[in-house]
Amino acid sequence: MVIETVGAAGSFADALAAVRPRGRVVLVSGHYDAAGVDLTRIVWSEALVTGSNCYGISGMETDFDAAIDLIASGRVDATKLVGHRLPFDDIAEAFRISADKTRGAIKVHVVQE
Repeated sequence: MVIETVGAAGSFADALAAVRPRGRVVLVSGHYDAAGVDLTRIVWSEALVTGSNCYGISGMETDFDAAIDLIASGRVDATKLVGHRLPFDDIAEAFRISADKTRGAIKVHVVQE
């Protein structure tokens, strides 16, 4: 499964390129202007493409604006969401931490140094 959360130009095509045959692509982001995707890629790989309305179409901007306001005002400390910071050279370890449910990783930040 590939969960596409970016919505930038080319990100849908990137998600289709990354999914395995008969895999699933879930589109979470909400701004796909002329995605320009080759539909034969979906057909030949038998990928299932679905959307997620987890934010609600009408409330998406409101949710994000509220979150930004909470962080900007200091009422929410977003740094607590990043439990692990690793250099790019340790990306394999970052994926292991992310997958290990016993580590409690909410966000693993990988940085290029």
